[in-house]
Amino acid sequence: MNLKNLSLFLAVFICGCQTTSENRDNSSSINDIVKNEPRCTVFPRKIENFSDTTQEGFPIKRVSPKYPKSAARNKINGYVKFEFDISSEGKPFNIGVIESSQSGLFIKPATEALKKWRFNPYKENGLSIDSICQSIQLDFKV
Repeated sequence: MNLKNLSLFLAVFICGCQTTSENRDNSSSINDIVKNEPRCTVFPRKIENFSDTTQEGFPIKRVSPKYPKSAARNKINGYVKFEFDISSEGKPFNIGVIESSQSGLFIKPATEALKKWRFNPYKENGLSIDSICQSIQLDFKV
């Protein structure tokens, strides 16, 4: 390819990649989804009755994640899906990201928030036990 053809190719390529505020879609697209292989293949039952806060695995303390300033300024929405375990003290551990939108922009603030959550621990024979393979999605909406 000669220099003239290369220059033409680069000019077309760069123009084709240009994004303006008029044509930018702030919703998630398939290209900016981050997916990781989950460690868990089966998750426990879903919480059905959110008024019964005594359910095992129910979040009893929630901390909202900090919205990244650049995402808020640009009105970008997103989410992070987690898998994690709950200790016998109700603390999440072994936190892993299953999926995240916006190329992982929200992973750090969502993880920091989830670490501060507390859950009703699972019980066996009346004693609190560690439980594995919980999942949750934290959404970020402007």
